[in-house]
Amino acid sequence: MTSTTMNTSYAKNLLQRAGFDFLPRSGEPLSFSRIANADIESIVHNVDLELLSSFVDNIVSCDFTEDDLKTHSDGTYVKLFHLCQLVIEYLVDVQDTLSGMFYMTFVFHMIDLIELVVSLTS
Repeated sequence: MTSTTMNTSYAKNLLQRAGFDFLPRSGEPLSFSRIANADIESIVHNVDLELLSSFVDNIVSCDFTEDDLKTHSDGTYVKLFHLCQLVIEYLVDVQDTLSGMFYMTFVFHMIDLIELVVSLTS
């Protein structure tokens, strides 16, 4: 088992124990005007996580229906898709970082435990 697999499995198990549940949609419409005006290139170039996160609440909690597909341009859906890709990319990076931190914390505790055992047996 690779360390990446171990880290991912550890984080996955931790999140499952934390009792994650998907929340019901709020019924609020998706803010298509904000999405249509989003400057994706600027968000990427400036790594503007604050602006990116400002879209997350609306995207996550909106009630998106098939009727929405009929009322907006393809360009707006392309931007929506790009925003979702950026959010997912950021979340994967955060997950990997946290997994690595959890793994390193485990390793440091094991080293401390080994040092303690060695000092007690010396």
